[in-house]
Amino acid sequence: MKGEIEVVGEAATGGEALEKVAQLRPHVVLMDVRLSDANGIDCTRQIKESMPEVAVILLTAYENRAYIAQAVRAGVSGYLLKDVSLELLLETVKAARSGGALFKGSLLRTALGSLSEARSRRGYESSTLVGIPTKREQEVLELLVRGFTNKEIGTQLHITELTVKKHMASIAGKLGARNRSEAAVRAIQEGLVPLN
Repeated sequence: MKGEIEVVGEAATGGEALEKVAQLRPHVVLMDVRLSDANGIDCTRQIKESMPEVAVILLTAYENRAYIAQAVRAGVSGYLLKDVSLELLLETVKAARSGGALFKGSLLRTALGSLSEARSRRGYESSTLVGIPTKREQEVLELLVRGFTNKEIGTQLHITELTVKKHMASIAGKLGARNRSEAAVRAIQEGLVPLN
């Protein structure tokens, strides 16, 4: 796995990171939450708005609920603490490269708690579902929450990757989610998929 990853650039500041991402068009970006000149979450949001195909994994020393929730809303493919094992870091990069999202269990629970609190503060006591996922979409959701990529979901369910993408678009619409990470979080929040 290590040989499959090529570092194409490094940046010391948020501004430099945005320039390099635009210039180099990497598949995956590892971004610190706290940068000397910017917030890594804001940089992530800018990257995802201009280049949605670029996956961003945030690294931080802090398990901060607000940061995790903001990161999910910004469209991150992963949120890891800096003391993460090399194995989990590589697994997260691989999942992000393949269109998946991977969050360590405790971080996902933290994000869920923070998003639920924010929802309650805004007065959302009931479900925010726009529609109910079909049986097949439910199967896709369960694999998504487990960190499977679109390709892996297709293989598991014996459908094409394009079909998985169509299901994901439908799921996002029904859950009011802007991205895969948010769809996974909302599916758990709404009780559609258990968090194991």
